[in-house]
Amino acid sequence: MSCVLVIAGNSFIGRAVRDELGRQGRLVVSTSRRDGDCMYCDVRDASSVSAIIEAHRPEAIVQCAGVTDARDAGDFYRTHVQGTLDVLKAVRRHVPRSPVVLIGSAAEYGPVGSEHLPVHESHPCAPATFYGASKLAQTHLGRVAASSWGLRVRTARLFNVIGAGLPTQYFLASIAQRLRSLPRGATFPVRNLDATRDFVEVRDAATAIVGLLRPEIPSIVYNVASGQETSLREVTGYLGELAGGMTPTEGEPGEERVNTQRSRGDGSLLRETIGWEPRFDWRDGVRACWQMT
Repeated sequence: MSCVLVIAGNSFIGRAVRDELGRQGRLVVSTSRRDGDCMYCDVRDASSVSAIIEAHRPEAIVQCAGVTDARDAGDFYRTHVQGTLDVLKAVRRHVPRSPVVLIGSAAEYGPVGSEHLPVHESHPCAPATFYGASKLAQTHLGRVAASSWGLRVRTARLFNVIGAGLPTQYFLASIAQRLRSLPRGATFPVRNLDATRDFVEVRDAATAIVGLLRPEIPSIVYNVASGQETSLREVTGYLGELAGGMTPTEGEPGEERVNTQRSRGDGSLLRETIGWEPRFDWRDGVRACWQMT
């Protein structure tokens, strides 16, 4: 029976993709390099990647393996670039007609001026972090694999995904974890409260990713964005309400890392291509994150 392979199926995005595929009644094979309910596969080990794809010959693949926080910048490239290249080589060898979705990031754009918001896929990319640069290199790999090898590779360029299971190294989850230790009614510092983000609930992100598995759609980049701009003041203020009437205050530089002042994506291409529309808003994602922290 045909299956969809979800690489790093125990990751934040991977779990949501598995849930969405299951909701649609599709058979899922998921991998992880850690213990759990997934088959072992380390995307940094080309032989294990090839063995999994050869054994299951999936009808589609979602490459969710990623690194978001690394002391060594090379870790980003070993996973996002070399790891993805090994996935694409195995797909070419064993299942060249199976669609592949790569997980991209709005960090590929880098800081974008207000006059260019909402940012479209055609906007020049100028990443300001090693993470963003490695994700952009991954996107380029997908494009070349599509044009040179004829693979069906498309990138879901995710904006700020939040929701249940958000890892604590992410901004919102780190704030939620901190609030657990504070008394009700306390204030808490957050740097750059007027910065904005385009928040996407993880279940909506998963619906978009699964929609991009359709074999007939073009192998290009698709923004997964709500098109709404929400300030960190609003988001942390709402989180403070959930925590018991706590209030964010402007923090000193260095307390929270904010590399981009404003962010809002243009998701019209995704809507036109697969008919995707968000079912949840940022408050749903904040509530889910708080409940699971």
